[in-house]
Amino acid sequence: MRKILYSWQSIGATAHTLQDCETLINSEVDYIGLGPYAGDDYVAAALGINGYKAITDVLKTNTVILAYGNIMTADVPSLLNSGASGIMLSTEISDNFNLIRKYNQLLSASAVAEQKHTFK
Repeated sequence: MRKILYSWQSIGATAHTLQDCETLINSEVDYIGLGPYAGDDYVAAALGINGYKAITDVLKTNTVILAYGNIMTADVPSLLNSGASGIMLSTEISDNFNLIRKYNQLLSASAVAEQKHTFK
């Protein structure tokens, strides 16, 4: 798969368990979306902070681990301290665009400068 990608493209995949993560790391993905963090009416098994900590403690990987799934602003510091490299958001920001500034502050990100992340 990587042979047909441009140098600026990356490969990511979703994982729900330690075993999923190990399989993806062995497949040499650039990043893993790990979740869900919190449950909702449709998700039975949420990882929570303890799940992220347990998985990242075992993995000890340089592969980027992005937390997702019903994350709220109050959850960000704990998630980053648990070993997650970052977070993926949709619902809370879609519901309230004014929270983008708060997330920028929590992630120490610039509110005006465009940033390109590379995995190398």
